[in-house]
Amino acid sequence: MLRAMFLAIGTFVALCGLLLFRVDRIVLTPPETGDPAILSTISRPLDDGCREIDPPGWLPYTLASTGLLTMLYSVAMPRRESG
Repeated sequence: MLRAMFLAIGTFVALCGLLLFRVDRIVLTPPETGDPAILSTISRPLDDGCREIDPPGWLPYTLASTGLLTMLYSVAMPRRESG
C-alpha cells in the first residue's frame, strides 16, 4: 500500500513538472465565491480580475526530478514479508 502511494505521488509530481516545461504562465479565472487565501500568495492579480501564476524557470526541473526520484524510491522499497 505504501509503495503504491509513493508511486502515485511521484507520478503526479513528475507529470506536473513535465507540464510546466511547456507552460510559460497560468491564468486563472476569478472564482465565484471569493479568493482562497493561497491564491494571493502564489499569484498576482491582472487588470480584468483574473489571477496569473508565473512559475520560475527552475520549477519544472525540480518537480520532474523530485517526482522521478520518488518513483524510483517506490520501486526500490523492500517488499513486505508474508507470514
